[in-house]
Amino acid sequence: MKYKILITLFLINLKVFSQEIPEHISSTGIYEFMDELSLSGIIDLNDVVKPYSDKDIYLSLKKAKRQTGSLNSRQLKELEFYLSEYSYFSTSLHESEVKIPVIGKLMSKYNLTLLPPGYRYRDSLFYLELRPIWGMNYYNNAKRNNYHRWGGGSLKMSIGMHLSGWASLRDNNLTELFNRKEYLTLERGGNFKGSKSGGGDFSEMRGGIGYSWNWGSISMVKDHVEWGTNYHGANILSSKAPSYAQLKLHLKPAKWFDFNYMHGWLVSNVIDSSRSFTTANGNRRDVMRPKYIAANMFSFIPFEKVYFSFGNSIIYSDMSPNPGYMIPFMFFKSVDHWLNSTDKAGVAVGQNSQMFLNLSIKRLKHFNLYTTVFFDELKIGRIKEKGKYNPIGYKVGVKNSNGFLQNLFVIAEFTHTRPIVYEHYISTTTFQSNDYNIGHYLRSNSDELYFSIAYKPLARLLIKGEYTKARHGRSYEYINGNIAVTYPFMQEVRWTNEVISLNASYEFAFNSHLRLTYQFNNASGADVKLFTPDFYQGKNHTFSFGFNLGL
Repeated sequence: MKYKILITLFLINLKVFSQEIPEHISSTGIYEFMDELSLSGIIDLNDVVKPYSDKDIYLSLKKAKRQTGSLNSRQLKELEFYLSEYSYFSTSLHESEVKIPVIGKLMSKYNLTLLPPGYRYRDSLFYLELRPIWGMNYYNNAKRNNYHRWGGGSLKMSIGMHLSGWASLRDNNLTELFNRKEYLTLERGGNFKGSKSGGGDFSEMRGGIGYSWNWGSISMVKDHVEWGTNYHGANILSSKAPSYAQLKLHLKPAKWFDFNYMHGWLVSNVIDSSRSFTTANGNRRDVMRPKYIAANMFSFIPFEKVYFSFGNSIIYSDMSPNPGYMIPFMFFKSVDHWLNSTDKAGVAVGQNSQMFLNLSIKRLKHFNLYTTVFFDELKIGRIKEKGKYNPIGYKVGVKNSNGFLQNLFVIAEFTHTRPIVYEHYISTTTFQSNDYNIGHYLRSNSDELYFSIAYKPLARLLIKGEYTKARHGRSYEYINGNIAVTYPFMQEVRWTNEVISLNASYEFAFNSHLRLTYQFNNASGADVKLFTPDFYQGKNHTFSFGFNLGL
């Protein structure tokens, strides 16, 4: 009898997967639904670090499944939709949970799926999923038409209970580049192959391999990340820059504690002249200086539905990856003092360190009250010193989900970033990768007011109205730290963009959407040509249509 109980417990444990594959942050449908479940008090969700893993999403959906009496009819349909997707490769197969259209016998090892199209194989050891990626966005205003087309494919696989791998490739073609590094937009950047008549091509390759267990995981990935609670642009780490390689560690040994660490390999785009050379046939080989980021985030839940997080990061360069920055729990500025200290006056050898705080309060049902503070540099003495400022950025916001009316969502968010935040006087240690800021998309000396109201009349159909007013001041040159902390905030407004939009989006299959948008924008100011694509300069009424299969 004792052995039968042990065997039964072992088989039960086999049904709970441990592999962790990140769900990309552009998967808006599941991220919005997870947030909705959290604000309804149905699941616990620490939203400070993204992406979430398939494992965490699946376990949250299973928890919601046990509380169906708390969900309305639209939420129940969305729960079944997403649970069907994640159940297929997350647990031992249960036919009642899997409702994805397939060709052939549902419970066989081999399945061709219809919507979204793909191929799946599963046996007792190995799981493999292959899917195509295809999409297009079409834009039209009084100036001209524009297109963004992309195509590629993705795979997910797991071997046994702990090892997983994934990859995603998208090749992009744009008739006009809306995502150059100078532009103050939320469009993700790319490393362009070249431009033609204002357009260009770039590819985005993401992927990773990971090992996980019940309370943690370690992985090597090339992916986008977002750190900091937000609904319109993260201001600790954002996904504005092209994805970069990262060594990641996630630990959750207790319900009240969550820890994240990453060590990333950034792209400096700063030429190392001592290592660059010209070949015998006259071709130039430019070698870039190495550049890295190390960052950690400690999250605590001191009270139910209260998530307090703090952490620090450092951008370092001109050396090999250093073990001092690869110890996950370190205060990296102190490591920098040990590693790069000098007694020679005026010699700049230090690296670029940051600190941050994040507070998300969900104790009031249907509400998320949140704030994020980014300290590029902090000296207590400056608080009382007239004419000097600490270079910090902060975000405050509130979201109401289903509180005023069922299926209605309201967001108000304000972001304020002082001069020289995210910048540095050493070119290899700026808060950038591929010359794109990896913090807030508006960069330093800026602010933004954002409102949105959204309604879901049907499952997976979202109708949203948005208002954004963004400003950017003078872009100061950060030469000397003592002078830089005296730069005033928004003394001169150099760029303003006011946007009103109405859009509808329907997720007709998992991570597959139809989109229709009307947008009015008014971009103006002395630097409008620098910060805004020509297509959106001045006053514009723009209509856009898009669709995608897969991400």
